[in-house]
Parts: sequence; C-alpha cells; structure tokens
Amino acid sequence: MLNVDAYSLYRDLFQVFGETKWWPGETEDEIIVGAILTQNTAWSNVERSLARIREEGLMSLSALAKVDQNTLIELIRSSGFYNQKSRTVLELSHRIKDRFGTVEQMKKEHTDILRGFLIDVPGIGQETMDAILCYALDKPLFVVDKYALRILGRLGVNDVTTIAQVKNYVHSSMGDDLEKLKNFHGLFVNFAKEYCRSKPNCKICPLQRKCDYGLSNGN
Repeated sequence: MLNVDAYSLYRDLFQVFGETKWWPGETEDEIIVGAILTQNTAWSNVERSLARIREEGLMSLSALAKVDQNTLIELIRSSGFYNQKSRTVLELSHRIKDRFGTVEQMKKEHTDILRGFLIDVPGIGQETMDAILCYALDKPLFVVDKYALRILGRLGVNDVTTIAQVKNYVHSSMGDDLEKLKNFHGLFVNFAKEYCRSKPNCKICPLQRKCDYGLSNGN
C-alpha cells in the first residue's frame, strides 16, 4: 500500500499530460448541460448532442427554458436516457432562471446554498452536482468519479476507497486551488482512458513502478 500525498500524484500525472483544459465547454451554460448529458454515456455522444443544440442556437439555459421537451429530446438523443436527461435540463434551466436569473448571479452564492439547490433537482446526483459547482460555478472542490476511484484503488493509496475519503485525500494536500483541482480531475480522466482502463495497460504505464496493481500485474 502507498502513502503518497495527492500533490505528489498530481505532479506525476502532470508530467504525463500537462494542462488538460477540462471540463470541455465554451460557456458555463454549456458546461452545466454537458454535466447532465454525460451521465452513463461516453463523452463523444455528448459532443454530438451539444453540437445539435448549438446548431439550433439554443446553447444557453434561458433559451433552453423556452424549449418543449420533445424538441430537446430530439437534440440530445445521442446521449441516451434522453427522456430523463431532457427533464433534468429543462427543470434546472427553469429553476436557475426563477431563483438566480443567470449563472453569473448564481456564482455569487455560497457553495452550501448552491449544493442544496442543485441536489434538489431530480436527475442531479453527487458527481453531476460537483461537476457543475467546480467547472461552471468555480467553487473549489474536487470532482470524484469512477476514474479517480479506480486509479487510487489500483495504486493502493492508503485508506482512500470512498468518495468522501477521496475528497479528503485531495483537499488535504491540494487545498482550495481551483485551477489545480479542475486539472487534477482532468488528469485522472486522461490517465484512465490512456493507461488505467478497465483492462489496464500496465506494461506501458508511467506509474507502473509506483502502483500496487502495476507491480503485481504489469510484468
């Protein structure tokens, strides 16, 4: 088992990938929509949906709030689960408009208030909420996903197996550095896709010699 702090891991991953510019999205509104659409699907499917929304000139929450569900379903069909996701996008669009007016105004609220607001929207869970808070609303928190859990589990980092433990592990050494927290999540995503896949590429992994799983399975 390893006892390595998150910042050391960040530096290792940064040497491989550098700045990831994650989350993909041209505006805060697009990031919010993308965070909902990416649930249980590949990002390539989300990109097609976002492109359709842009083509129709609807890539803002104020514009989407005026769209009927059937129209939105056709635009986001490639993302799957389109009935549920269309309801979530529309519900959140209306709620943001009614309570805050704009995302810029929303940013000014305290994180705890925003957390309670978002988690109350049907279809928004912990990971989606955190992604919106971090990437669209610039709140300094680390987004924990299946990739982070997979990588840390294989590395054998001490006592880091739950979402709460991952957050504590990251923030204990990374603090509230928003840009590094954003990039760290992107580094995990890139590393999981390139090396630490469901079936990992241990033999070419740059962290193999620092990894419990890689040491046991990569030779």
